[in-house]
Amino acid sequence: MNIVELIEKVRHWRDLSHSPRVTPQSIVEDIRSTINNIIKDRYDNFKIGKSYSFQSTQNLRDQLGDLVKQTSAIVAAGNLLPKTLFPADYRHIVSTSIRVDGKDYWAVPTTYDELRTLEVDPFSQPTIEIPAQVYYTEQDLGLVVHWGTEGVLQSGYFYYIKHPAQVNYGTEYDSTHTFVVGNIVIAIEITVYNGVTYQIGQEITIVAGFLTITSGTVVIGYTNTDLPLLLHEEIALSAAQLGINITENYNKGTILERQNEKV
Repeated sequence: MNIVELIEKVRHWRDLSHSPRVTPQSIVEDIRSTINNIIKDRYDNFKIGKSYSFQSTQNLRDQLGDLVKQTSAIVAAGNLLPKTLFPADYRHIVSTSIRVDGKDYWAVPTTYDELRTLEVDPFSQPTIEIPAQVYYTEQDLGLVVHWGTEGVLQSGYFYYIKHPAQVNYGTEYDSTHTFVVGNIVIAIEITVYNGVTYQIGQEITIVAGFLTITSGTVVIGYTNTDLPLLLHEEIALSAAQLGINITENYNKGTILERQNEKV
């Protein structure tokens, strides 16, 4: 769904007309909150078993796969992979690999409290000897790598979940506005352009010789969510529930929450 279709779906679940009290911008805020909550919940399922964890592996790949990226090699500074070299869109680490003396090792996340226990246990001490046991801890400066006493840490890389696109409604225009060839706009009401009638949510590409719409209203400058289509229904349901709980009817919000559990 594009952003207009997503907003209309939220309106459907909230049973709203185009009320001036509930603007598209306010619904977008609910959608943004919902997207962040979904990512946090799914990321937690990489680490913690939940009620649906038996099917989580493939589900997580399907749901968050488009957001998972790999860094280039991050040059080490001593035992640190500096955060200043992390990509700007980094949000959560999925898995990490480090290179010591030209050889790569997968590193396991741990906390400083856990590390103290690991270091005194001869079976879990950090080492690159077979079987290798390499750990990292996160701090404000980056990833501190623990691999034992032999070898020099050269670099590392990791797979990570990036920040999702910041969805945006865009700006509304009517038939008085002149567009540019190649602009892509979305109808937010029944709109006529170049002799064709477009329904709410349909996209229109501006072509030479037809730089204005004949009638109706469209938005331009929007940003769609980059989460996959299979999550869009859940996003709409959760955003509707969030808005209802805040502004309207808590009981109706509870009903939507139960409906959302079936998605």
